[in-house]
Order: sequence, then structure tokens, then C-alpha cells
Amino acid sequence: MSLALEAISKRLGWDDETAQQEFAWLELMAKLKYDEYRDFLAGARFFERLAAWLGQFKTLEERKTAYDFVRKRLVFTSTAEINRLVELFYHRYVHQDLLRGAAETHGIPSYEVMVNERARETFHRLRRKTLFMGLSDGARIDVLRRSNAGRLSNEQIVLQPFLDDKKWRDLADELQENLEDDDNPKFKTVYVLDDFTASGTSLIRWKNGKLRGKLERLWKTLKGAKGKPGDTFPIDLKAQVRVHHYMATEQARNHIEKLLTEAKQQLGDDWFEDIRPTYGLVFDEKLPVSETEEPALWKLTEDYYDPGIESEKHMKASGDTHWKRGYGQCALPLVLEHNTPNNSLALLWAESTNPKEGAHSMRPLFYRRQRHT
Repeated sequence: MSLALEAISKRLGWDDETAQQEFAWLELMAKLKYDEYRDFLAGARFFERLAAWLGQFKTLEERKTAYDFVRKRLVFTSTAEINRLVELFYHRYVHQDLLRGAAETHGIPSYEVMVNERARETFHRLRRKTLFMGLSDGARIDVLRRSNAGRLSNEQIVLQPFLDDKKWRDLADELQENLEDDDNPKFKTVYVLDDFTASGTSLIRWKNGKLRGKLERLWKTLKGAKGKPGDTFPIDLKAQVRVHHYMATEQARNHIEKLLTEAKQQLGDDWFEDIRPTYGLVFDEKLPVSETEEPALWKLTEDYYDPGIESEKHMKASGDTHWKRGYGQCALPLVLEHNTPNNSLALLWAESTNPKEGAHSMRPLFYRRQRHT
């Protein structure tokens, strides 16, 4: 038995039988999932982090509540699970959209497209006129490329939407070269991709009566870039835009769909003509931690909190007064293998570097790193 497991057992007051049962579960989950968390280091993986994390709680009952949360409520998405959602994206969404587009062009059912020579040619042409853009480093562009080798070319997949003029010209040149007999060699469909959205506010939100967020920045980028390279800009401004998240909460889905409707109504022509969100997986609405259903865990989020972890900039954006239950008070029990969302309970990810006077010095179980967008 490792020293970390021994420490966990002592802190939770387990007898030999309970320890044996729990060690089996912990060892299984560490091997299958938890040890692959990217911020863990050799010699300080899940067992060591769990032992240290439990040590911050003062009473046995609090430590049992914290462990029960990990045992019964924690949702950890592994690399294999996220990659599978990336791999399914093309087949579930892109391929089906292309079939519908070719079918509508030729007035035939979707199931006849691939056995109809002209429709099949249209299908391939539409596919080449589709651009894929990452919204953040979580878009898994490398996995998308690898899983679609032979279907999608590198010239129609870009890491992020905020490109310089030279890159736009390069995309336009490659597209024109591939579609030299096309009267309008421009991208007709744009997929923007990200791994996860918990609240939807970073994607789209109203602030002081103006639209803000990644989609507003994308619209301005595309609209502004169109005039720079002249006629060579490769995206049709009337292109259909598909915003795909591999994972989302029910809260985020409702928020995004509501604000997309409002944006079209209020902005009219000064907005995407055809924009629609899609999701690989939407978590059940019961995923967030509830004060009424889990009062003991809720109390831990109140008692073991340091206001020093808060960011004034992000607090203003979300309207939060604290982050006890994470950004936007989403109260998620969620960890992604490469990082922990700041919408999850702060108990999971926050580390005090300069604790406020009288506040608890927080220790993370899955330390969160600031992501890049």
C-alpha cells in the first residue's frame, strides 16, 4: 500500500474491509482516468493529490462528505472520451449536412446522393467549400485532422479564426486552385469548434446593450477582413455558420439558443445570416450540485473558500459576487482531462496563492490552468 493510500485511509477513518474495497475502486479509477490529468506530475498524481486535498478539511464528517463527492458525483472526461466526440463530429453533423445540401441541389433523397454521379460530385465540392476553425486550444484540431485524413485537407482547417491577411490569401489561393472550374470558389459553410461550454456567456452575451463574446469577435473579424484582401477573401459573408461544442451543459445550450435568436432579431443584416449551434454531448440538467439535494457539500463550498482566487475582470463579465460554485455559479462537478473548467466548484480547482485575511487557504484536487483563447 502506498503512503498516499495509507494517508487517505487514516483521514477517512476506514477499517480494513472498507479500505480494501475503496482502494480497489481508487486504483481502478486512477488507472482508467484520473492519473492522466495533464497537470499531475510524476510522483504527485491522483492518490497524492487526493490525500493532500482531504487534509484541508477539519473534521472527519467533512472529509467523508468531500470523498463521497469524488466517489459519487465527480464527472471526469478522459482523453479517449473527448477524442471520440471529436471523431464523431464529422459523421454526425458535417457528413449529414453535406448529404442534405447535395440532395437539395439535385432534388433527390439524401440516401441517393452517393450513388448519383452528379450529386456525389456536388457532395465533394460542398465539402471542399467547408472551413473548420478552432475557437480555443480545446478544439482538438489535431484530432480532427487525423480522424479525417483523406476527407478534409489541411487548407480547410485552421487553428483559430483570427488570421492575418496573408493566411486569408493563402486559404483563398488553395481553394481557387482546387476549384478552378467553380464560378464562386468561396467557403459556403464555416464550422467553429470548441471543447466545452458551461454557461455560454464567453461565446455570446449582452453587455450594456451591446453584443459581446467570441461570436461577436468572429463576426467583426470576418466582416473586417473581407475588405482587406479584396476579392480574394475566401469566405462568403452569407455562408452558413455552425458553432459546435463537443460538450455543453443544458444551461449553456438554452443561453446560446436564446441569445442567437435575440441577436438576429436586433442586429438584422449586421449579423450572421445563417448560424446554428450543435453539440456532441449535452450533460443532464441535474449535473450541477444543488444546495437542497447536497447541503453538506454546499456547506463545504461556503466554509472552505478564499476570495483571493477571484479575478476582478472575470467577475465583472459574469456578474458574480463570488466563485464558491465557480464562474457563473454553475456549480459543476466536472473535470476535463486537460483542465478543470472554472465553472466547476472552486473546491476542485482553486489554489490560494495570497489568501485574504481570515480566509481558508485552498488546495486543489485538479489544479486549473488559465486556458488560451
